[in-house]
Amino acid sequence: MNREFWDLCRLIRQQLGKSGSLAPPVVDAILFGIDVILSPERALSTPTLAREFRMDIADMLQWIDGLVGSGVLRGPAMAHASRIVHRLQEIQGDVSRRMMSDDFNQFSSII
Repeated sequence: MNREFWDLCRLIRQQLGKSGSLAPPVVDAILFGIDVILSPERALSTPTLAREFRMDIADMLQWIDGLVGSGVLRGPAMAHASRIVHRLQEIQGDVSRRMMSDDFNQFSSII
């Protein structure tokens, strides 16, 4: 699973670096793959995503934002993009809360 997510993130990073755009069926397939990987039944754990894929998550959100802004997403692709963004934002929120909690616990143990 980590490998699947990493491969899709690598493809997205490559696309962020290019000026050309992907064909809509390719975008749909990528979004479908990401949506499946992040689904609750198969999802990577939040700590794993946070440690191993922090920059990939940021790149993925940037790429999806660009797709939404350019208006290329329609129908199912838009639904996949929406679920992906929601899940990634949940993961980022969980990571932020966990980091603040860990910082507080470390601070409390010092006192």
